[in-house]
Amino acid sequence: MTAAELQAAAPRVDWAQLIVDLVLAGYSHERIAAECLRGKTWVWTLANEPGSEPRFHDGQVLLGLWERATGRPEGGAPVR
Repeated sequence: MTAAELQAAAPRVDWAQLIVDLVLAGYSHERIAAECLRGKTWVWTLANEPGSEPRFHDGQVLLGLWERATGRPEGGAPVR
């Protein structure tokens, strides 16, 4: 398998579901944005635009927030 095929086959974080999990944990889009030092539009885009993904660092910050909010490990993040 080529690197591109491996990347396409790898499970990817479901960022929209991750945002939903944060909202269910009591976080508003505004608070998520503030915790990640990003704007509300960034959160809205991840939650509503199919296929949108954060940059690597932003994704790591968002995963850390999700871990703290849900008490679940990073390996338990929702995937699609």
